[in-house]
Amino acid sequence: MPKPSIPSFETLVSRPDEGLDVARVALSLATDAYPDLDPGVYLAWLDAAAHAIPDASDRRMPLPERLAMLDHHLFEVERFTGNRDDYFDPRNSFLNDVIERRTGIPITLSVVYLEVGWRLGLPLVPVSFPAHFLVATTGARRVFIDPFNRGTRLASADLVTRLAPMVGGREQARRVLPHAIASVSRREVAMRILRNLAQIYIGRQDDSRTLVVSNRMVALDPNDAPALRERGHVLARLECHQAAWHDYRHYLRLAPFAEDAEDIRARVERLRPLATRLN
Repeated sequence: MPKPSIPSFETLVSRPDEGLDVARVALSLATDAYPDLDPGVYLAWLDAAAHAIPDASDRRMPLPERLAMLDHHLFEVERFTGNRDDYFDPRNSFLNDVIERRTGIPITLSVVYLEVGWRLGLPLVPVSFPAHFLVATTGARRVFIDPFNRGTRLASADLVTRLAPMVGGREQARRVLPHAIASVSRREVAMRILRNLAQIYIGRQDDSRTLVVSNRMVALDPNDAPALRERGHVLARLECHQAAWHDYRHYLRLAPFAEDAEDIRARVERLRPLATRLN
């Protein structure tokens, strides 16, 4: 039986944010590594995970109890856990691998938690906490959940402790905490997955895969300045001079006062003869 056709990545991300299907987008990204991947298999798994805990969809039940059911199923029954042994394995960023291997990084384990929770009607939102993606409940009394650490609940003091080393101490952490724990769009979830993959491939000096990821990032947000800059770097290394020149120029239009703006302007000038010669 032929694999059912699925919308392209560009079609999926063209939808308004509230209509963006995070799981489908994440699986679409995985097709770059697995061209024959059938997203339907993994979407069905997410459906089945929710169906396995039907009581968690009962809105008459207190939210902590509903969340406890989700935790038990994902972390005790299915045994999802954070991959500490090989954190930078690219498979940790592919949702199909995360579901099959029951391990991943904070962002992809959060996607599993969110997608199963959303199917149960749980009021959950993604939180792009620095260096460690989280999930939170909505409402006045927000609960912060760490799927990488088997659903550990985090109080404000825990979040300040995590944030302090990144921002110069606890006092500064308290000031920036509201921004660090703000919920983010579904589009930003996909972008965070892509940024993680890009960092892995850049570290491995794998220009071909970095270019694929950069193309996805620009498709997701054509005005993402860092994505345009990184794609420009890759294209320049691959001697795609005209394309690199265009990306660098677009980057400068978006971020004319960036710290590296002078360096990028110098690159534009070096590429200009090569780029314009091709016209």
